[in-house]
Amino acid sequence: MARGYRERVEYDMHRLAWHAANVMNVHLKKKVTVKKLLGQDRNMSREEKERHFNRLIRSRKG
Repeated sequence: MARGYRERVEYDMHRLAWHAANVMNVHLKKKVTVKKLLGQDRNMSREEKERHFNRLIRSRKG
């Protein structure tokens, strides 16, 4: 059941990102893609992920 729920949520997010990209691209010079909106275009190294995570943790404490 959990896998089915996760797949359904991913499908819904993809569909929502597709709709948002279509609406946004009418008004933007630089085009937005579904992958960019979903964050799938970013290729972060492990060190970058750890730095980003630590920065988020510090911002919550401050």
